[in-house]
Amino acid sequence: MLVCPKCGSTNVDRDTSVIVGNLGALPDMYVCNDCENTSPFFPEIDKDDLPKFRKEIKAQPKSEKSEQVYETVDLRYGNFLVLLWKLLGFLGIIIGLIIAFFDLTFGLVIIAASLFQLAVAYKKDWIKLFKKK
Repeated sequence: MLVCPKCGSTNVDRDTSVIVGNLGALPDMYVCNDCENTSPFFPEIDKDDLPKFRKEIKAQPKSEKSEQVYETVDLRYGNFLVLLWKLLGFLGIIIGLIIAFFDLTFGLVIIAASLFQLAVAYKKDWIKLFKKK
């Protein structure tokens, strides 16, 4: 099972907010739903070794935990693409409304595609908003 290297939680999901990563252009990103740590490096630990792994995490000095740098993937690139998807989604809705005056069916298709694009782009924000505390 995948384990968060920061807090030791097994409440880990694949991060699907970066569209390029979903297409295979970037390595899979994972997100811890407990501490919101996002990284491509989440170790896979056997259930029997989990308590030992959690003890090792707690034994690490805080500076080692907080300053982990992952140089294999530039995360800013993915964040830029999500921002671009958000902006283009709103632009698509506006263009869809304009086109709907001339051709209702095509305009509604563009609006539906833009809403889907926004739903995917804001998925990570929705998870944080509705996450149980």
